[in-house]
Amino acid sequence: MLSASATPTQKSFSTSQQPTASRPSFERDGLQPPAPGPNGARNLSASAMTFAPRGSSLNPSPMPGSFSSELRSQMNVSRAGSRPDMFALEKLDEDDLSVQEKTLSHLREALSREMKIKEGSENMLEALNSKKAKQTKEQRQRVEAELNSSNLRIKELRQKITDAQRTKATPTTPTRNRTDGLLHSSNGLRSPPSASRSGAGSDLDEPTESPTFALAEILQALEVVGMAPDYYVSRANNLVDLFKRHPTLKYDLVWSIFGLRMQVMLLSESREVVASGYRMVRYAISDIASLRNIRTLNTDYLVTWSLIKDRKSDVEREQALKFVRAFLDVKDGVREISRAVVRTIVAVAEEHEERLRPICLETLAEILVRDPQLLIAAGGLGPLHEALADGSYKASESLTSAFLYLLDSPQRRRYLRPGNELEILFTAFTDDLSSNERFLKQSAKAVASALKSWSGLMSLCMYNFRAIKSLVTSMVVQTGLIRETVLDLIYNLLRIKSPAWATSFLAGRRLTTYGRVNLKSAAVKPSPSDMEDDGGEQSFVDHFTALLLAVFVKSGVVPALLKLTQDTNNPTLKRKSTLLLGEVLKLSSHLLPPSWSSELQILPELFVAAAKLQDESHFVATGVIYQISSVSKTLYRSSPSSYNASVLPTSNSADLGILDEHHKSNASMNFDDATFRQLLIDSIVLSSSNFSKWNWDVILRIIDGPLTNGKRLEEAIKASKFVKRIMSFYRPFKFKFSEIKSSRNTQKYVRVGCSLMHALLQSPEGVKYLSDNKLLRQIAECLAQCDPTSGLTAQFPMFSKDRLTDTLCGGYFPMLGVLSGDVKGMQMMERWRIFNMMYRIVDLKQRPDLIKLMLSNFDYSLQGHPRVLLSKALTAGTKDIRINATNALRKYATHPRMTSQGHESGDSKWAIQLLVTQLYDPEVEVCATAVKILEKACNTKNQLEYIVECRPALDHLGEIGAPLLLRFLSTSIGYHYLDGLDYISNEMDDWFLGRNDTYVGVIEASLARSFLGHQDDHTNRISVFDDEQEMEADSHVPPHFYRELTRTQEGCKLLSEKGHFDEFVSTIRDYGMQSEDPEMVVKVKGCLWAVGNVGSMELGAPFLESCDVVEHIIRIAESHEIMSLRGTAFFVLGLISRSIHGLEILSENGWDANTNIMGNSLGFCIPTDLTKLFSLKPWRHIPVTAIELPETQKTESTKLPPVPSRPRSESLIKAIQAEEGVDGPEIRRAELDPDPTNQRILELVIDMANMVLYRRARAELMQIKTHKKAVGFRQPKLFRRVMGLLECHHYRLADRNMIVGLFDKTVLRAVVFDEGESESGEGEAEAEGEGEGEGDREENGEGGKDTLREEEDVGSSESEDAESEEDEDSESEEEEEGGSSGDEQRTERQRSVSDRQGTKRHAIRRGLEADQKVIAAHGCYAMTATTALTAQNTKGVYDIHHVPAEFLRKQIDACIEDIGVDVVKTGMLASAGTIDVVATAIEDHEVQTLVLDPVMVSTSGSQLLPSESLRALRTRLLPKATVVTPNLPEARLLLADAGYGHLPVDNVKHLEAVARAVHALGSKWVLVKGGHCPFRKDGALAKSSIDSEIVVDVLFGGELGDQLIKVQTPYQESRNTHGTGCSLASAIASNLAKGLDVPEAVKAACRYVEAGIQTAPGLGQGNGPLNHFHSVYTLPFTPGHFLDYLLERPDVAPVWDRFINHRFVLGMGDGTLPIESFKGYLIQDYLYLIQFARANALASYKAKTMEDITASATIVGHIFKEMQLHIEYCKGWGISQEEMENTEEKEACTAYTRYVLDIGQSQDWIGLQVALAPCLLGYGALAQQLHQDPRSKRVGENPYWTWIGNYVAEDYVTAVKTGSELLERHAVLQSPTRIEELVKIFIHATKMEIAFWEMYSPK
Repeated sequence: MLSASATPTQKSFSTSQQPTASRPSFERDGLQPPAPGPNGARNLSASAMTFAPRGSSLNPSPMPGSFSSELRSQMNVSRAGSRPDMFALEKLDEDDLSVQEKTLSHLREALSREMKIKEGSENMLEALNSKKAKQTKEQRQRVEAELNSSNLRIKELRQKITDAQRTKATPTTPTRNRTDGLLHSSNGLRSPPSASRSGAGSDLDEPTESPTFALAEILQALEVVGMAPDYYVSRANNLVDLFKRHPTLKYDLVWSIFGLRMQVMLLSESREVVASGYRMVRYAISDIASLRNIRTLNTDYLVTWSLIKDRKSDVEREQALKFVRAFLDVKDGVREISRAVVRTIVAVAEEHEERLRPICLETLAEILVRDPQLLIAAGGLGPLHEALADGSYKASESLTSAFLYLLDSPQRRRYLRPGNELEILFTAFTDDLSSNERFLKQSAKAVASALKSWSGLMSLCMYNFRAIKSLVTSMVVQTGLIRETVLDLIYNLLRIKSPAWATSFLAGRRLTTYGRVNLKSAAVKPSPSDMEDDGGEQSFVDHFTALLLAVFVKSGVVPALLKLTQDTNNPTLKRKSTLLLGEVLKLSSHLLPPSWSSELQILPELFVAAAKLQDESHFVATGVIYQISSVSKTLYRSSPSSYNASVLPTSNSADLGILDEHHKSNASMNFDDATFRQLLIDSIVLSSSNFSKWNWDVILRIIDGPLTNGKRLEEAIKASKFVKRIMSFYRPFKFKFSEIKSSRNTQKYVRVGCSLMHALLQSPEGVKYLSDNKLLRQIAECLAQCDPTSGLTAQFPMFSKDRLTDTLCGGYFPMLGVLSGDVKGMQMMERWRIFNMMYRIVDLKQRPDLIKLMLSNFDYSLQGHPRVLLSKALTAGTKDIRINATNALRKYATHPRMTSQGHESGDSKWAIQLLVTQLYDPEVEVCATAVKILEKACNTKNQLEYIVECRPALDHLGEIGAPLLLRFLSTSIGYHYLDGLDYISNEMDDWFLGRNDTYVGVIEASLARSFLGHQDDHTNRISVFDDEQEMEADSHVPPHFYRELTRTQEGCKLLSEKGHFDEFVSTIRDYGMQSEDPEMVVKVKGCLWAVGNVGSMELGAPFLESCDVVEHIIRIAESHEIMSLRGTAFFVLGLISRSIHGLEILSENGWDANTNIMGNSLGFCIPTDLTKLFSLKPWRHIPVTAIELPETQKTESTKLPPVPSRPRSESLIKAIQAEEGVDGPEIRRAELDPDPTNQRILELVIDMANMVLYRRARAELMQIKTHKKAVGFRQPKLFRRVMGLLECHHYRLADRNMIVGLFDKTVLRAVVFDEGESESGEGEAEAEGEGEGEGDREENGEGGKDTLREEEDVGSSESEDAESEEDEDSESEEEEEGGSSGDEQRTERQRSVSDRQGTKRHAIRRGLEADQKVIAAHGCYAMTATTALTAQNTKGVYDIHHVPAEFLRKQIDACIEDIGVDVVKTGMLASAGTIDVVATAIEDHEVQTLVLDPVMVSTSGSQLLPSESLRALRTRLLPKATVVTPNLPEARLLLADAGYGHLPVDNVKHLEAVARAVHALGSKWVLVKGGHCPFRKDGALAKSSIDSEIVVDVLFGGELGDQLIKVQTPYQESRNTHGTGCSLASAIASNLAKGLDVPEAVKAACRYVEAGIQTAPGLGQGNGPLNHFHSVYTLPFTPGHFLDYLLERPDVAPVWDRFINHRFVLGMGDGTLPIESFKGYLIQDYLYLIQFARANALASYKAKTMEDITASATIVGHIFKEMQLHIEYCKGWGISQEEMENTEEKEACTAYTRYVLDIGQSQDWIGLQVALAPCLLGYGALAQQLHQDPRSKRVGENPYWTWIGNYVAEDYVTAVKTGSELLERHAVLQSPTRIEELVKIFIHATKMEIAFWEMYSPK
């Protein structure tokens, strides 16, 4: 983790360690790294990438492209059983792990899940125990049942893991060639069988014929066509099985045959067949040549198409992704991954809800590591940045590690932007709006992983520690979760584990009020020998921690924490920051040099503030001083008195086996009589026999204190029942202690039992009492039940396996362990023959769980039976028992006891002798365990010498014993012993020639494990029942040969003679600053480690003084370009600083380190000027535009021209022309395709990558596909060009799916099989050209009139191509007869020109009804003056009746004189007389706004208005018009009447000219509707309906007559256009009446009519009407009568009747309700009212106006008054308030109230009010009903009458009225859909009320 280099050696060690199953869940969510390939493929440094230590996914994957099953937990969409056609996929969807690895992965995942369930159950049980037993009895029983079942499952899973896991121990030092044979035999690996020997000794189900024949047979079977999908899936699975059994078979594939089968399967219509095809090909991948063969089969197109499919094809998409990932398993395979495929993966990764997003992100991260250019060129950094920024991705550390890997070296770093890539991790902390707890934790983990690597730390400290300072500032500035998370992050980074008393301290208890702090750690003082050599294991971690601490101090963490400690608003935060501040100050004094720690003076500032008594702030300062003082004192007491450099202070952990080492305080025994007796009383033992009520803290205090005194013990035995009851509790057959369920919370009983045994052994009185008590006898009897030779049997033995796991029966063994540590205790055990039974149990080996429990808890410090038992287990037990017994020797060999004179006792020698014996065990795992323990024991000089005296033979262990041999070198006796074996010379040559370089990978992997092994979320649970023996972390730094060599004078002499040190110095001097050659970088690192290990020894000082190597190492640390090399130099300087001479040299060069009280350097060396170390300068970033990919990484190499030109402003066009020297009005468009339709398709695809043009381009593409049937979508050439665009541009996943989906499926097949342009495609293109030509002739034949082709088949809105061609002639004939109608073509999107009979009919006046509907829909009031009456329907007009002009005038006057008008809109004016009347009326009434809709042309093209009428319209009305709305034929008639010539319209510019000309006739505005002349997208006139793409309406006018506005809408075909012209004009008039200006009114009207056509109901057989009310809805009730409507609804009325006429209610009315039922109801009603008040308070919070807020608050006041009356009323029934409050809510009450509150939380105010309505309205209704019912019994006869009267009282009636008015006022504002939702809420809440009655309803 502390390196970012990638060397082959360290990569091999990155996957060698298996993490335990208790790893945190967030470490299991990442990808499983593939196994290192034979050529180093996919090798990543464990220090650079966090793939390696990620939980169970660390297992190397032997299968290509597979990813961990852990990832499936993030993909929460399960495919099992989701579809009926998911058949024959048992093998298709497998995870591609080996059987053993897959089983272990699943078992570990299940065990982790069960451990979480168990922990949650224990927490719940602890919370329930704090409540009253009666209230929580049922819940506690359920939780205990769940805990029991969880314990059973955990036991089973652990057993399964033990059975399945047989991994071999791996060496911790580099492998040597001379022991390769031994290693192969020890690690259980074997080479796969070859094809030549597959026939012998192979699997039973393997066919007898050769694998080649089987391959040919399967391929031949795949040739069969037309079979069911499961046929092909099963054959493909058989082929995969064949590849698995014969891995070499893939090298003999004939790709011309195999590839064809693959292509056919991948083109299948069945998703399962395609998926099996991908899987089949994936297993056929062998090397880079096979990848190239696969790509020649055009798989890029297939993979791209598979990945962009929808989620129904997830099985196919997943296999396609695995197929891509298989490329990464091959050396340089990433060079064969195309940019198009990566672009598609990027699109998938951008979708947050996508199931495959996690694996896509990890794939992109791996590509980023292997080929940054490819990923950046494909836009892959975006989704990675987004995943890191928002913290939503569960495995953000793995993504971070990819960036860390790139940042390490200058060659890779240039692809990233300085100060950007990693700082994005701090987004979650600096943005308060995104403070989601889960996201914050993920971001914190990512930040921690970055800061625990050299590349991350160096990058984040750029720009004067900007990122770190922002994090510290966020801790102060932000609030809530962000502060908490930053504090926890600092705890994690500085490796601070909270002490045991931290929880109570944070909860607010003083450090002096809750018992003594466990000072066990202070009692175990490090021995002088330990201080001699700390082994270096933790020193590197602590050294890095010191650097991190210095960085945070430099960034102002101390002032920030000090500010937090003065925060009085959050006491918990204040205490937590105080605790952290104390830890930081303590760490600073231990880790940082004096020059650093002396500057961290914060108390003087506080003392000054505290001394200002007149300032109130002195109270805060005084409190802070007191808190810091208390914390510092307690931390000092709870830590070792002298600092051990190798071990940082950690949390306390109880060791039940060595309680005799727990020194008791004398003060605890010197209680006076009164205090002692009071303690006995406080324990509650004397007053109650129920152990669950006892105060176990007080009991433990009594036992640890007074009872160790014989007199006090005797007093407690004789004068009270205290000891008797305690002993009775622990007796097995009392079934108290032995029946308690095992959990974290019940371990206190075991602790007390061990303390009791210890206390009784301290005095003769206690020994006698224990001897006479039945406890030991019963324990012996329990053991006898497990001894087959004892003759005692039991149906359910006390020490059965299940009971040991589920209950505290296993707690008796720690108690026996305490007895085994005392001579008197062993005598008592001998008396009851306990050891005899244990001997037989060990010999029989039938109970390994019991044996492990005994071995792990016995005390072996005394010579006697325990040691004999241990010896028997070491030699005669099973392998697991031998390993367990060997681990039991660990603390006796590595932590020898000290005598009172400070000398070591001889206790350790017996343990060492047994361990040396274990070195000859036949099982390698046992030997490896013994070697590790002995290696740790070698840290003590005396023990090391004794081990050498034992002269163990280690040759048979090979590399496993090498670390132990190296430790022998550290003493003279060991040196001579090894020299005699000729070991030193050979080993020295090996290290110099290669193993010194290999050591680099080993130590970097070890450091990575050390950092990743520290997690802050492990529970400190103590359990004596865990099957796994507690092991020390196997992440120690392996010994270095040269370090051990220089411990002796003889070794230094040999080193000097050999000249190795000078060679190392020369390499560092000559090549230390090189960064280009990776092999040389590794060489320099190896030399650095050698020099550092030599210089760390005092005897090695002359080597340092003889040269200037330290200065060169400092230079590397401060200025090297490779960050990991800087880190190596930093650690090496720390090693050098351990020696006195080395520290002096470093001090002269500006580096300093702290020392212990003896003046010895601790090795935590840092520069005095921190900026020298963090001197990384911003580098030059390579932009994406400068990246040029090789051709092998491109799917389409043809490069399209630049993006075509778009409509631009005239000024921009002129500027471009001037710059390019182009003359002419237009800029030439880039030609993408010679075919204009294809050209347009490509332009639109490019536009879809532009967010501004996206929506329009997408819609136009769909129109081309739907209406035009473009031939290009069947052309492979166009498909390839589109794929080229998809490869080069960014598109969302859905857009990629849409674009590719436009093409016919046959195109993909043609592309995959390299087929050319089909003949049919060319024919189609030619036919289309002829069609276009025919359209041209039709256009010319009309004499210049613009017409629109109409559909005769009005029964469908869209006709087929054949129908269009058949109708073309008849349509052209109709078009030749004339133009288009006026009134019926107002929006002119597609109109019908003929009826079924072929009779031409005048569509004159069919807009009156449409006018009224439009005006009403716009919220205006319509008044009509009818000019003509028509007999018409959707098929046509059958007759017309003209209204006389005089009567028309009367209509107009009647409307205007009464109500008045804002806007006048005119339609068809049939004669000049009518026009004159209208014009005169407008003048007389001074109408200001007129919308003139001229209706002048019939459908057949005939002119409806005679010339004089047309002239009258133009001269009388048009000048008065605010807006005139002609279509193109009407505009031409108006212009022709005014003397204008014919104006042709060939493009939009011409239509604009028409509008200008009409405007000149006198109106303020003119809207020329372009429905008669649809255009293409480029603005040219469409020659046929196939070309029609858009319709443009031109609005021209304004105050100055210079405003030109174009309203463009998509061309659409529809028969539902009846009355569109009138609708458009009426909509404009309505918008003007509402105050809009003309442009806005016109735009809104066009959109309104367009939506009306799209949503038309399709009525009639002809041209149907529009949907005028598409944006209007009606409520199902009359305003003010919502409640009436609600209660009368058929679905509500029955439920409401059951509520108010329930038998409970009727029983209250007639007085027959049982008293107990009513009393129970009163109590629940009181509990309900509390929640009811909360809900109304929530309604007040959700209200938007003060009126509603006040109303809800008033209801709360009524509820309060009601509760007071309720309390008084209940007193009359003998129910107190306390009784009501202590009663548990019934399920019905809880369900009702929580439903209401849930509605309030999740919905709006009205939803909450409706949920509350049944209670508010119902009680008033039923009380009123009972009060008025003559059958109800009154006062004196009915005990419930008073209750009924409360709800007819004035205050409650007022509350009901207030609530009803609120509901009525808001109900009218809801939509019909919302009303239906509210009705459902009301029904459900009413049913809840009924359930409330049912709780106490009489039977």
